[in-house]
Amino acid sequence: MLTDTDYPIDFKKAGEALKLPFFLEEILIEVKKKIGCEAGSILMFNEKTERLEFKVIEGGKSTEIKKLSVDPHEGIAGWVFQKGEPLVVNNTEGDKRFCVKFDKSTGYATKSILAVPLKVGDKVVGIFELLNKTSGRFSQEDIGVVLSYASIASVVIENIELYRNLRVLEKKVRNLEGYQKVLLESLTDGVISIDSNNHIVSCNSSFLKIVSLSRKEIIGKNVSALVGSEDTIKNITKGCRKNGKARDLFCYLRGNEKRGIPVAIDAAVLQTDGDSKGLVIVVKNMKSALNQEEIKREVILNSDLVTNLSHELNTPLTAIQAGIQLLKQDSNGNGKYVDIVYNNVEILKSRIRIFLDYLKAEKDEWDVHFRRIQLNDYLKRIINEFRERFSEHRFRLSLPNSKIYIDADEQHLTKVLIEIVKNAIQYSKSGSRIRIKVIDDSNFVHLSIADQGNGILPENIEFLFQRFRRFSDSLKETSSGLGIGLWLAKYLLEKNNARITIKSKEGKGTIVRISFTKQKETACL
Repeated sequence: MLTDTDYPIDFKKAGEALKLPFFLEEILIEVKKKIGCEAGSILMFNEKTERLEFKVIEGGKSTEIKKLSVDPHEGIAGWVFQKGEPLVVNNTEGDKRFCVKFDKSTGYATKSILAVPLKVGDKVVGIFELLNKTSGRFSQEDIGVVLSYASIASVVIENIELYRNLRVLEKKVRNLEGYQKVLLESLTDGVISIDSNNHIVSCNSSFLKIVSLSRKEIIGKNVSALVGSEDTIKNITKGCRKNGKARDLFCYLRGNEKRGIPVAIDAAVLQTDGDSKGLVIVVKNMKSALNQEEIKREVILNSDLVTNLSHELNTPLTAIQAGIQLLKQDSNGNGKYVDIVYNNVEILKSRIRIFLDYLKAEKDEWDVHFRRIQLNDYLKRIINEFRERFSEHRFRLSLPNSKIYIDADEQHLTKVLIEIVKNAIQYSKSGSRIRIKVIDDSNFVHLSIADQGNGILPENIEFLFQRFRRFSDSLKETSSGLGIGLWLAKYLLEKNNARITIKSKEGKGTIVRISFTKQKETACL
């Protein structure tokens, strides 16, 4: 057993080294000197190329060797990499595992080899090799010395990998904060967040525009300085304390104008790890809406946007925070937590994409590019993609014998199908069947998507295509999404001269039918 005094290398570097090759070179030089051999090298496994690459080389034909890489299934190095065990070969000519091609390509004569694995946990990440002992033969004692130094190298490698993973997580969190800012700034409604003492913490540009004040004049102020009615503040606090949200409150804001600014307010609790951190408040400017009350007020009074926004932003953020904390505590099992972070970032990005699609639809900025689509081949391709993405469900496709054509925008149609199939998956048990069927009658081509979920309550059917309406399901603790997917699907289909209908029976499942005006087959010749 080697003691601390046997190592002239500074142990502190093993915990803080960030430039891996330099530290590994220092280890290799010391081991080569202690064992007494002509040359040595440290190889690291590259997961992208799936080859062992020379990271540090001492002695021998170092210039020529650096250009080479090793198949992890060949040679002495490959044997050690696969077995995860140290190996001594004191006569390479008599060992079939020795790969002579490297000597031939470099002109170096390898007579004996000592090789040990570099491990992070139970995973082999590289090889520590010494060549041609200058005096005598490589011994078991030599293996022990090299293993001791290899353990130091493994600590360095592991710490650097953890550091890199944390840097990646840090970057993802920063990107997520950027996505959140883009989302809030894209809203036409004002949004502010307040802390537990009712002080304003943040606001978006739309809110500044409503009150005609600068950010500097707002941040840090008590919300009562802007909300003209004490009753409104009490109603917000009371509603959020009791139900987690307050909706459809009307009041006048004190802004930079002489007269109060009429607004409608929705509010919801901001929570982290179950603790309330304050409120998020969405403010709708009612000044112009008062002149268009019939349309605008209907949208506001039936909107669950603020609750959805709070939930959909905080759920992925909470998972990311938990993943980072666990990663810091568990140095040997950080991979799955990185996956948690990645998946939740993807969820949030998906929410942002559909919300931006909604904003585009609100302004009626979706252009339609009609093209003739051969529905049979198109659906086969799309369903195969669904099968790969959602393998836990069984997809069945029923098509007529003849080719069916429709005129539509393929991008729009794909968005609609993805939304409908995702709904079918969300509200169905794993392993259930989702059937896609094309029906060809005299006037229309009907495309139906049927699931085996719990169905929709009869009283909810009429609200399915309303914006920001969401419905819980017995399979889930709560509903998810922003409540605009079906509304957007209906909008895009109408732009494509198609219509959508939904039939559902509680406990039996749901059938969504999309109907296109039939195109004559001769028209496509």
